[in-house]
Amino acid sequence: MTSLTAGSGPQGQKQPVALASDTLSIPVYSCLTIISIALALYFCFWVQVPHASSSAITVIVIASTDRKSMGSKSIARIIGTLIACFAMNVLFANFIQAPWMFLLTFALWMGTCVFVATIAPTPSFAYAATMAGLTIGVVSIQQMTDPADIFKDSIDRFFVVSVGIASVGLVFGLIPSIYHQLFKLPSPRAKALAPKPIALPSQSQGWAKALRGGLATVLVILVGCSFWVLTQWQDGSAMLLIFGILTAQFIQMDKVIMLTIGVLIGLLVSIVSGFLCLFFVLPYVHGFPMLIGVLALFLLPAFIVKSRPILGVIGSLYMSIFISLVGPENNMNYDVSAYLNESLAFVVGVVLAGVVIALILPDSLRFGSRPLKSTQTA
Repeated sequence: MTSLTAGSGPQGQKQPVALASDTLSIPVYSCLTIISIALALYFCFWVQVPHASSSAITVIVIASTDRKSMGSKSIARIIGTLIACFAMNVLFANFIQAPWMFLLTFALWMGTCVFVATIAPTPSFAYAATMAGLTIGVVSIQQMTDPADIFKDSIDRFFVVSVGIASVGLVFGLIPSIYHQLFKLPSPRAKALAPKPIALPSQSQGWAKALRGGLATVLVILVGCSFWVLTQWQDGSAMLLIFGILTAQFIQMDKVIMLTIGVLIGLLVSIVSGFLCLFFVLPYVHGFPMLIGVLALFLLPAFIVKSRPILGVIGSLYMSIFISLVGPENNMNYDVSAYLNESLAFVVGVVLAGVVIALILPDSLRFGSRPLKSTQTA
C-alpha cells in the first residue's frame, strides 16, 4: 500500500498514513475501469493502431477491486504476451506451408502452457504461462489465411496489451491517491469484494496429473482444429479462438459442464447486448465521449453484479465478449452477417470445448477443483 509518513508512534517512530485503500468499492472500481477503457481506446485511436478493442479487453481482465493484485497480474500478462509473440513468429516461420503441422504444433504449445500453469509455484507464474498459450490463439489462428502480416500483428498485439496495462496502472494507481489527499478522507474499511487468490494445485497432485492435463489439452485442441479444417468453415477461426481460450481455462477446473452452461449464458447475453449496441445505437453516435458513454451504459449490468461470486464471473465474461463483438475501432464495421457468423462461431466453440473436455477428462480423472471465480478471458 502506498503511504506517507506522519506523526510519531509510541516510541517516536513515524507511522505510515495510507494514501488510499487497496480494496475498492464496486462503484469506485466501475468508474475507474470505464476511465481506464476510455484512456486506452483514445490512445490507440490516436496512434491509429489496429485491434484497439484488445486494449479495452486487457483493462477489463486486469482491473480489480483489489489494487494490490493488479501489479503482479499486469507483469505476468506482459511476460506471457511477449513469450507468445516470439513463439507465434517461430511457428509461422517453420510451418505456415503445412497447416496440419502448424495446428499440431499449436496444440502442443497449448498443452505445454497448461502443464506449466498447473505446476506453477505462484499464481502470477501460472497466469503468465496461460497467457503465453492464449495469445497465440488470439493472434495466430486469425492469421492462418493471411500470414504475411504475422510479425506486425504480433507487435500490435503486444502494443495494445501494454497500453491497456499502462492505462489501468495510471488510473487505478493515481486517481484514488489524489482523491484521498485532496479531501483528506480516512481510508474506508475494505469489504471482501476482491477475488481471492487463485488456488494452486497442491504438491500431492504431482507432475503426473499436470502431464495428464497437458496431454488432454493437446487432444482437445486437435479435435477443435480438425473440426475447423474438415468443415472448411469460413468463420472457424473465431470458433477455434474461443475454443482454445476455454480449453486452457477449463482443463484445470472441475465441473466443466456447469462452467460451460455459465459461460454460455454470459455469451448469449453478450451477443444480444452487442447486437443492440452495434446496430441500433452506435450508428447514431458521433464523437469519442458519446462512444464511451454508450459502452459504459451497456457495461453497467456487469458492474452491478460484479460483487456476487458466480454472477461476477459471468459479468467479467460478458464485458470481454461484448467489447470483442462490438470491436470499437477508428473505422467501425456494421456488417450484420459477419456479426452473426462470429457469434455463432463463439457459441459452437463454447459448447464444443465443454463437451469434449468433459468426455476426455471425466470426474474420476480431472484433477483438483478450482474456484469458478478464477476464470478469465484473453
